[in-house]
Amino acid sequence: MDRKTNLNPEYILRSPSRRLLVVVYLVLFGFQGFAQPQAPYGDILLNNPAIRIQATEAVNMMYNFDFAEANKRFRWIKKDYPDHPMGYFLLGLSEWWRIIPDVENHDYDQAFLAYMDTAITKAENLGDKKEENVEKVFFLAAAWAFKARLNSERENYRKASWSGKKALNYLQESRQYLDWSPEFSFGEGLYNYYREWIPENYKYLKPIMLFFPKGDKETGVQLLEKNVKESFYTKTEAQYWLMKIYDEEADYVNSLRLADYLHNTFPNNPYFHRYYTRLQFWKGNLLEVEVQSREILQRIEDRWPGYESNSGRYASFFLGYIYQFRDGNMELASYHYNRAIEFSLSNNSEDTGYYLWSQTYLARMDSEKGDIDSARRRYEIVKENSDKDSEIYQEAKKYLKETKPKGGFLFFG
Repeated sequence: MDRKTNLNPEYILRSPSRRLLVVVYLVLFGFQGFAQPQAPYGDILLNNPAIRIQATEAVNMMYNFDFAEANKRFRWIKKDYPDHPMGYFLLGLSEWWRIIPDVENHDYDQAFLAYMDTAITKAENLGDKKEENVEKVFFLAAAWAFKARLNSERENYRKASWSGKKALNYLQESRQYLDWSPEFSFGEGLYNYYREWIPENYKYLKPIMLFFPKGDKETGVQLLEKNVKESFYTKTEAQYWLMKIYDEEADYVNSLRLADYLHNTFPNNPYFHRYYTRLQFWKGNLLEVEVQSREILQRIEDRWPGYESNSGRYASFFLGYIYQFRDGNMELASYHYNRAIEFSLSNNSEDTGYYLWSQTYLARMDSEKGDIDSARRRYEIVKENSDKDSEIYQEAKKYLKETKPKGGFLFFG
């Protein structure tokens, strides 16, 4: 089966317009971890040791989806520093991680945008001293970058372009203040890697990418690894992106190494949970996949934060596959494939690999049982929603041709 095309639906880039903006977002991802300027700008809130400890503890709670406790600490910062953007930005970041497990969920958009807009207003009202201006441009770049990211996900490309441009302008301005530190290897690493990855994977974007400074994928990975070893704030974000990069580069040993660390460090994070489970699936560790998939489905049933239909279609498909190919239990396999389909339909994921392969396996089962009508209905869905170059499209096309009714009878070629 075609791993990349059919069973790895978590692509970073989904549409041409979104791809055009990706470099803007990637180069600014470093802000997500609160990268720290070095001396001589020590008299600023970002460098306050007490705030650093408080923010880091709260951010780790956020990664573990304990939003209630994380937000209590973020609100403490907001209360003690009501005219500073940090508290509002952190609360907006918390809303962003509520969105991450299923970017199609719009429930948190309004709160996210409100916090980021307030952070922008507070940042704009900071003074003009060097120390104040450092934080001003820092938070303005960060907040505008996140607004660009969300608007891109929502296909509001005009707003995304405007926000991305604003973010880049402030990023340029911030460079006159910020000395090099391990934290900044994160943004540099992402830029270097994806600056080259984009034109390699999307040839028609090559002319556009000529307007951006050259990068180097190997250097990008090295910088991200450096960040993991040396940084204080951006370590988790660097691991998160390295996990995805190694997966994209088919370095599954390192990708799984990072997924294992992230899942065990933040066991209640649904995104890390399902990513770890998916990589275990590709490793062939089906016993671990079964355990984790059952836990994911139980957490969905128990309404754990962030565990929803997107995670459900992963876990259900994995269980269907295990029961079919490991145990030969077609009844249980069929049940879980159908659950994967239900989860997919509930969040409009009909073009994803888990949905299409669930339909394909069920179509094969129907055909073996002699239920040609049901098999044809499923193959029609597969043919309509899958890539024409994919294995399952060709399979569906062939089956539909061979079983096409002629004169009121099914024709079997």
